[in-house]
Amino acid sequence: MLKFIPKFLTDYTFEDVAYDLNIGGEVLESVKMFDESVRLMQKQGTDANDYLRTIVKNNEGFADEDEKYSPLKNFYTMVPAVSISYIDHITRGREKLQKRNNTDGFISDDGFALGIVYLLRILGV
Repeated sequence: MLKFIPKFLTDYTFEDVAYDLNIGGEVLESVKMFDESVRLMQKQGTDANDYLRTIVKNNEGFADEDEKYSPLKNFYTMVPAVSISYIDHITRGREKLQKRNNTDGFISDDGFALGIVYLLRILGV
């Protein structure tokens, strides 16, 4: 929804206009609520754009803190085998789509690569 709100509303408030026009009562309260809603949407929009960095920052280095997680440092050795298995799985699903009267076909883009990068980053390998 944020893309439909003009950028100039960051510096502009309808509350100021309402005061200039001597608008009061319930209309003034609704104008204040609208301005607050716009401000919150803009704040949440900027927060949402950075959620991946926030997740990485909060979880980065967790394997260094506790010795029981140290085997996870070898996760990078599994990446090639897991990647090949994922590619094979997706290829089979797409091939099933090309067959007639098939109900088992699928297309997937579930963020596998992003997940691998995330795990490698938080594990520090």
